[in-house]
Amino acid sequence: MPVKKPPGLSIDINITNGGYNSIEEDDQGLITTYRAEGLSIGRNYLRFQGNYISHFQSLEDFIELGIIGRGISSVVKKAKLNNTEDGYGKMQFYALKVLSLGNPANQNIHFPAIDGQKDEEVEMKQSSMLIQELKMLCQLNCECLIPLVGAFYEPGVSVTMVLEYMDCGSISDFLDSLPRNGSKRFSEEAVISIAYQILNALEYLHGEHILHRDIKPANVLLDTSGSVKLSDLGLSGLARYARRDQDQLENTSGLNHTICGTSLYLSPERLRDKAYGSPSDIWAFGLVILECATGGWNPLIHGSKFGNCPKKHRRSRSIIDLAVILEDFDVENMFFELQQADTDTVIDWKLESERENGIGEIIRFSLQKMPDKRIPAKLLLKSPCFEEYYIDSIDAAHLVMQEFLTSVEATRKCI
Repeated sequence: MPVKKPPGLSIDINITNGGYNSIEEDDQGLITTYRAEGLSIGRNYLRFQGNYISHFQSLEDFIELGIIGRGISSVVKKAKLNNTEDGYGKMQFYALKVLSLGNPANQNIHFPAIDGQKDEEVEMKQSSMLIQELKMLCQLNCECLIPLVGAFYEPGVSVTMVLEYMDCGSISDFLDSLPRNGSKRFSEEAVISIAYQILNALEYLHGEHILHRDIKPANVLLDTSGSVKLSDLGLSGLARYARRDQDQLENTSGLNHTICGTSLYLSPERLRDKAYGSPSDIWAFGLVILECATGGWNPLIHGSKFGNCPKKHRRSRSIIDLAVILEDFDVENMFFELQQADTDTVIDWKLESERENGIGEIIRFSLQKMPDKRIPAKLLLKSPCFEEYYIDSIDAAHLVMQEFLTSVEATRKCI
């Protein structure tokens, strides 16, 4: 199970007055440190509630090794510490997520300047959503989420987050890297390991009243130890909930009508611009698990055949088109289509569509069109299918995944 915070703690991602409290300047009057509600970020440190998060002298300690990912508002680079090894003589690598403060995607909150205010101050107010993300990451404590190691502020230019590096990349990258003459999908055991670890991440996030809102294969990362972690709790992935009663949550932030994330993985209610909550993440989770089990097949991809579907062959569909497709979507019809497919899939979909307590059941309960019929993560984790493969802990899930990676010689294909 994910590591929980001590009782009595609650994640607070609220920002008052744009998140702006005080600044520090150098001799030229340039802002060098930003402070906001317990968070301090400078050129060489990140501190939250009096505790230092960063373990590095400065960003110059890192040697960049190339770009490994791009987003609308950021670029992710692989890096290593300059002439630094761990205690076993092995070089340590990190992922540097660089968010440009000049990018309009990072300026989605505008606070007009007041008399005497410097431009840099206004810029930091505009990036308060970025500060929200940093504050949240400083407080999250779950081994199935990519952890924040540190962060640096380059005055007026960028904020760089230092994150754990996962040496096998994303699920999407991994499927694309598999040899053409071999199986282009995960084994059933590996799929169940992936499901278990993602569900632990979702149980933790939803327990903290946080939605991910952008679950997709590109945001599920792997490493050679068998670890599977959710990444990119980005600016569009924050939502705050207040508990109405034990079983129902009510959104209080106004974000529950916001359409964000990757359209192919949006739940039916989100595509229709309806109110949504944690079941929307469960829907996306179900599609990710389906793609893992089928080698990238997705029922919403127009014109794709069963089996691995490379990114370049995926046709983009508008939100309206996807909403229309989902009007006729039925998970039982989807299972029937899988049964009729001429494929070398390792999963017997006829059996999975009929039996209880299998990976098919997890997919079925995730891909229900009505959100109230989707099973929450904490209940899906109780599925007997995990016991069938002796997965009763994160460590056990790691071992299962590690065996799969070894069996397909995936370690030599890691990034």
